[in-house]
Amino acid sequence: MVMPFISKPPSRYVSQRFRNVRVILLLPLLVIAGNMWWPDFITSSQQTPLGRNLTFDILSVGSNQKPELQAAQKETFGRNARIFYPVTEDHDILDPNCWQQLTENEAKTIHNFCHNKKNLIGLLKYFGPFTQYYQIRSPGWICAQKRPLAGLIHYVRSIQSKDGTDWPDFLWILDDDTYVDWKAIIDHLEPLPAKNYAFVGVLYRLWKTPFQTTLITFPFGGYGTLFSRTVLERWTTPLKCHRTATTNGEWLTHACRQLQRNAIGELSVYEEGMSLLGLAEAYAKANLYTKINEWKTDKQQTGFCFHSDWLWGYFINYYDMADIGPTGYAGFFWRKNHFESFGSSKCSGDNSNQRDDLLICHHQTPETMKAFYERST
Repeated sequence: MVMPFISKPPSRYVSQRFRNVRVILLLPLLVIAGNMWWPDFITSSQQTPLGRNLTFDILSVGSNQKPELQAAQKETFGRNARIFYPVTEDHDILDPNCWQQLTENEAKTIHNFCHNKKNLIGLLKYFGPFTQYYQIRSPGWICAQKRPLAGLIHYVRSIQSKDGTDWPDFLWILDDDTYVDWKAIIDHLEPLPAKNYAFVGVLYRLWKTPFQTTLITFPFGGYGTLFSRTVLERWTTPLKCHRTATTNGEWLTHACRQLQRNAIGELSVYEEGMSLLGLAEAYAKANLYTKINEWKTDKQQTGFCFHSDWLWGYFINYYDMADIGPTGYAGFFWRKNHFESFGSSKCSGDNSNQRDDLLICHHQTPETMKAFYERST
């Protein structure tokens, strides 16, 4: 590389090099200080095991084009759920006409918008790899990225419409072509200590720092996400962040601080008293896929450039909605992981290579789901 002519004397370069060396030497201290400074507000004092008498609801995200998949889920492992809640295009309140109106050209425009980091703010700049999916996916697939959130909103409203909010111990959110070995999941959960959990079928890590630490983690698409009762409660707890001081507890204080960071542009849609679920709803509604030409680039809020699972990753991790996961810690260069994973006991595609330790299988057909179920029973 040819250096441009600079009139500064060589001693200035030497001095700059020493300053760079000092910064490098100080990095370990910055990491330690960061670990001490960054709070982990959600810690659990309960050490009793979860046990086997757990209640589950299932939120299955699918499409009216393949109702047989959700029917097969309900007839097999879904029998164990307290509530089986199917979600389709009929629930798309966050972008109601998307699946009917979004065109191929608009899908390409969404890709171009989200792929250009100049349009994005904060953490959205790190979600660049996701925008590659827009290039190869159909408009219907893009529209479906808001459907899990829409489904959660519908589910919560149905639960809250009853006399008193009756949360289950866990809520499963999964794709309609995913099969779960229910007994194996219960066996996995039974000995674990009771605390605030956000489980994922498969954990994905996004590496985006020079030191190869995990900037953010999120569920890998299709294998499902499992929210515990406390996480559901935090999704629906009102935030009153306009107060000069809060007496609502450490977690709410932290949530308001994260909101002020405006890491994905969510502050622009916040209204006093919103819950995090209400905040996510307002954020998704503010940028309709079908109105891509109206998306802003004013550095206040910039489009909806999220895969559905990445949205879970942001809110669970950065709003500290669950306990720190086994591979997560907080610090100056931090791994933000509040998820627990079911590990590698998974499969994809047909069930020709079945193993006895499989917990979750994605890309299933009604026939393979029924085959799995008959084998397990």
